[in-house]
Amino acid sequence: FMVGLGETDEQIDRLMDDILETGCDILTIGQYLQPSAKHYPLARYATPEDFARYKELALKKGFRHVASAPLARSSYKAWEVLEDALNDYEGTLLTVSHDRYFINRVANRVLEMTPQGAKDYLGNYDDYLEKKRQEEMGLLEEAAPGMTRTQMDKEKRKQRLKNENKKQLLQRLKDTEAAIPAAEEAIARLEAQMGDPEIYKDGQKAAQVAREHEQMQQKLDALYEEWEELTNAAESFES
Repeated sequence: FMVGLGETDEQIDRLMDDILETGCDILTIGQYLQPSAKHYPLARYATPEDFARYKELALKKGFRHVASAPLARSSYKAWEVLEDALNDYEGTLLTVSHDRYFINRVANRVLEMTPQGAKDYLGNYDDYLEKKRQEEMGLLEEAAPGMTRTQMDKEKRKQRLKNENKKQLLQRLKDTEAAIPAAEEAIARLEAQMGDPEIYKDGQKAAQVAREHEQMQQKLDALYEEWEELTNAAESFES
């Protein structure tokens, strides 16, 4: 729900209770921004302390996940909540999605459907692409049934090292290590802007900063994943 329309703390408290009673345990609380002069007028800008207080109250009431911030919306970080829920699920899920990032985060097997039937690949989507590349280049024999993810990762690194020399790999690692602090500094600057109540007086600018922050966070996540992969590969040279 949105705040800044003249609501009272008592109304917010009662609304949280009403939401919980429906069975919903995920809550987002954001700042209302008046889209135009024709829309409902803005009553106030909630402070960062207000949002922290709302989050604390919601968690005490029993909400499992709470996103409480000026630019939080109903879909805010929804993919993270979904991923956590799917990864915690102990059963079997069949997922059909065009979202490569999502598949990488939750899948541990990929089924390739062909006219000849289905072929099973252990690992996520990146593992699947790497396995297909190796098959096309004749670099890797088909994995034995029941091969573990750890075994696949070791085999993947070994095959990748055959196609990249140590000097190239170490340079990529150095470049990645240099890019991570720069991305973290950019995120810190954007978060400082998002923490300034003045920015929310301009809804368009506030939304732009939020988009830039999300994009930079995704870039940082990718850099960390690349750094881990390169570090493991570099260590393989020494072993």
